[in-house]
Amino acid sequence: GQANTAQSWETMLTGFHQTLQLWVQVQEQWLQLHPVMVQSSAAIAKRDPTSDAKVDDATAPQRVVQQYTNADSAYHTIVDEVDRTQHSIISVMTLESLPR
Repeated sequence: GQANTAQSWETMLTGFHQTLQLWVQVQEQWLQLHPVMVQSSAAIAKRDPTSDAKVDDATAPQRVVQQYTNADSAYHTIVDEVDRTQHSIISVMTLESLPR
């Protein structure tokens, strides 16, 4: 009855809220990663230790790889969390998933 429908909606909306929070975490990872990529790439391209990027050419490639690795690991952790709650953006946004 109405109690079941209300519970279904609550479950769906809670899952959607959690998914949005996880998506924000993905965006935060990217915002941290992007400037490092840009600066490192610029420094590597210039081969100029006095460039504005202030990145040591010797360690810049390894640091970029490490940043990618960290972001990728965080992304997979987040995706696993979404799967655990069984509420992906795709399933939440389809009409078939809405409580009847």
